Amino acid sequence: MHIDHVGIAAWQLDQGSAFYRSAGASWLGDAAIPDQGVAVRLLQLGEDLIEVIAPLGGMQEGSLHRFLARRGPGLHHLAVRVASVEDELRRLSGLGAQLIDRQPRPGRPGTKVAFVHPQATGGTLLELVELAEEF
Repeated sequence: MHIDHVGIAAWQLDQGSAFYRSAGASWLGDAAIPDQGVAVRLLQLGEDLIEVIAPLGGMQEGSLHRFLARRGPGLHHLAVRVASVEDELRRLSGLGAQLIDRQPRPGRPGTKVAFVHPQATGGTLLELVELAEEF
């Protein structure tokens, strides 16, 4: 396991990525994830990835919209890359960790993901990412 990316919540992708772009981050691509109601922008800053996420098409509902309404823009999640999301879910479930997802779901293009509840990790939403191909 190693860190795949840091997720930053924003009301709009351009707003959320402006600082990182001015700091030298390279734009790798945008994508929509309709079943999660989010748009994502992947940026590379040096060796590291930053994923800016925003409600898809200004959606006024969904977990990201609720997060932004309660906490405002900023750090949303930490993502770790794993060899197999299914295996990690089984392992973490066996340890008694509270999971948001019991099965993987589509993430940004070329990935499948699952989320671990912040109560299991000391307060940080954790995303498990299995990379099938480069974004």
